Amino acid sequence: MVTFVDDEGQSEGAMDDGGPSREFLRLQVAALRDSRYFVGPEGTKNLSLAICPVVSSTNSPGISRGGWRLRTVPAPGQKNLVESQLAVGEASAALCSLGCASSLADMEDRQALIEQAARAHVGGCIKPALNQLIEGLECLKVAEAMRAYPDVLRPIFVSGHSLLTIQSMVTLFETVLSHLAAMPDGVKI
Repeated sequence: MVTFVDDEGQSEGAMDDGGPSREFLRLQVAALRDSRYFVGPEGTKNLSLAICPVVSSTNSPGISRGGWRLRTVPAPGQKNLVESQLAVGEASAALCSLGCASSLADMEDRQALIEQAARAHVGGCIKPALNQLIEGLECLKVAEAMRAYPDVLRPIFVSGHSLLTIQSMVTLFETVLSHLAAMPDGVKI
């Protein structure tokens, strides 16, 4: 018989009693953290870009069939308040995780709830990626230049109509040249 204990030394019971669920979750999280899906130093791991094909292939059947969306927010097909309230009840766990209300007083609340859930879902999906992008841009001081010269850099990063040239790089960014160093054979760089 195997017994798992938590950090406080409290036992959850034997495996055949269904007790080790917390330890199993901890082991799953540790395995996921150490998997190929996350990269970087311990404590500051980020989602690997190599995961995109896996995520897209996993999610594409659900997205193409529309299956997950109907369970996430109440479908706009309900015609009366009772049907809408039932749909909200079925989706209450997902709505709660999105921070949305899980009750409807009238049909106007239904539309507001759908918009709120969609906004929360999209915002929650985009925010971590956007924060990671901004952090990466701040490393190279590109974010600072984007804030200072939005009209010049917007076409380069957003619309793609303007090309990034050496002249625009020299104009927009401070150039810091490396110091001359002697190579072992006496050749200077």
